[in-house]
Amino acid sequence: MFTFLQGNVVRTGQSGHAYVFDAMSGETYIFNRPMIKGAQSQVQLVTNIRTHEVVVQKVSKRKPTIKDGYDLAKVPEDNEVRILDHLNALVLNPVYDLPSVTPRWSTCISHEKIAVESRGRRPKIQCLQISYWKFCNANSVASVFSNWCAGHMANDMEGRLFPAGSEAVYHCDLHMGNIFVHYDEQSAKDGLPDFYIGDFGWACTASESLAHSEASHDDRGRKYLHPGYSPPFTSSSPFREPTPGAARPGERRRWDVDRLIGGVWQLERHTVLPWTNAWTMKPASPPPPSKQAEGLQRLMRMIKFVDAQDETMAARNPRSRPPSLVEVVREARKLEASALRAERGTIDFEMFSKWGQTKLAQSKEEAPFVFPSENRGAPFQIQELRVARAENYGNTNIEGPWTLVNSE
Repeated sequence: MFTFLQGNVVRTGQSGHAYVFDAMSGETYIFNRPMIKGAQSQVQLVTNIRTHEVVVQKVSKRKPTIKDGYDLAKVPEDNEVRILDHLNALVLNPVYDLPSVTPRWSTCISHEKIAVESRGRRPKIQCLQISYWKFCNANSVASVFSNWCAGHMANDMEGRLFPAGSEAVYHCDLHMGNIFVHYDEQSAKDGLPDFYIGDFGWACTASESLAHSEASHDDRGRKYLHPGYSPPFTSSSPFREPTPGAARPGERRRWDVDRLIGGVWQLERHTVLPWTNAWTMKPASPPPPSKQAEGLQRLMRMIKFVDAQDETMAARNPRSRPPSLVEVVREARKLEASALRAERGTIDFEMFSKWGQTKLAQSKEEAPFVFPSENRGAPFQIQELRVARAENYGNTNIEGPWTLVNSE
């Protein structure tokens, strides 16, 4: 564990320099490690110094120029935060009240907009958008493949895709890498992780998608930017290249179901069909399908049917509400139950459960990153040089308004 001692000193058990963030929520976070640089934000792992909770910090790459701090309120909200606020409001006032369905999307702990001065020969004031999210400690479904896992994932995911208010909310990037897996103490005991849809940076409502679709293909050939990638605050022109997957005029964006089908097919390919090397091995004869494999194939057929139904409805009326996924969710729950009965107690299931316990244990061992310092008694000039190197490391590798503190 670690705590602040006094002044700018934090106790981590390592001698050197650490990087901390003072959030507007009043919490202080210490930098652990970088995670990924996405199209819209840099993702970093940090730890709350007060609660010792490991969380994900997202720093938006979109940094609009502003005159001063008073202009922060004029900068549009980060699209991912905006969509999640919309979804959370729907949970409180659902169109279809389904008490048995639990929301399964990423949890935003806090978000903020701050004014910072850019580095360079011509510094300017920029708006920096930072958000803190619950950390899912077992990566994503892209790294987890099993039959029961497919059913449990579909149960968790699709349960919140259909009661989306008076119009649909499109994720627009729903692949297996954006469905996160998390183990808590209960999950480690029964082997059942939780699944959460994450990364809503490209998300939009159906009406926004339709408007974008029409503007992307108007007679003038101008491209209107999707809400998830809005133009700079100071830009005079709102037109840019369209978001990948922009539908033709009069059609809604339908990537969500298409990509979900592709992900479930990947699960089937890795768990049902025998593996062969196309270059050195003859195709193997498929084994007799198990009941859980048949259930997975049946679930895929249902999803494809709903997808075709949605395509027909969209062609007749672009503003129509997408078909309900209630029956798909029920089928997913049946698949989960049957697969668990068949696989619980098997060697593979026990190995997967141990893997989940390992992921949980590893998440508890996340430690702050400490830039090493000189030994005590080193000349002052050498100590200053090491501080300068620590600052240079932070400027190069860490996003956001961090502060360098001493660690011991």
